[in-house]
Amino acid sequence: KSMKIPIDSVNYWSKCLYRAEGIFETDQSIEAVNQTKEVLRAYIDKTMVPITPYGDEYHTELDSILHPGMSVLELGCGVGAHSYYMQKKGAIVTACDIVPYNILVVRRMIEPEGTGVLLTSYNVLDSLGQFDLIFSHGCLHHIQPDCIQYVIDKLIERTRIGSKILIMVYTDFFYPFPNKHPEGPYTRGYTVPVAQALFGPLFKCVSCRLYMNNCFMWVLYERIE
Repeated sequence: KSMKIPIDSVNYWSKCLYRAEGIFETDQSIEAVNQTKEVLRAYIDKTMVPITPYGDEYHTELDSILHPGMSVLELGCGVGAHSYYMQKKGAIVTACDIVPYNILVVRRMIEPEGTGVLLTSYNVLDSLGQFDLIFSHGCLHHIQPDCIQYVIDKLIERTRIGSKILIMVYTDFFYPFPNKHPEGPYTRGYTVPVAQALFGPLFKCVSCRLYMNNCFMWVLYERIE
């Protein structure tokens, strides 16, 4: 079964401006790619915090489980702020995204130690092996309804007993009515019980933390069988 990425989602995220220390960039020239990379790297090297509007403690769970040599798959990496941060902590990162420009940047952020992978379809995940950690920040709640379970199943296949999954998703308090924005992707919010059970009986939910006035939640899972 082939599960292609909807072109409207690719177009929407391709048009989104990525903000980093006052720099807005959508140009796909090599100069623009390198400029975006240097701005991000300089910020993270200085602060050791990925650029985020979500507050200082948003990466508490990530820091608690990262260790040198850990293999990490990031789904929805954007231009690589989290990927580079995890690599700086010693992880071996494979970063995936649906936007070609993002992958151009992330490859310059993390290669040759890490790898940037363009998702032309969700089937590309089949080629990526297994990982100690799967990380996804603000991606799963945008995957369209006819694909979400397929993607979850593919992510499960990329794990083994002891592997962890860490995701950030919207809550139903923040986004109570799932819908498809006319110019953007599908968006949903999760209840805590649904989020805790998202990866099924093979995983236990280690922690679930709401933050930013209960709008977002970090959920950490561990594969137990």
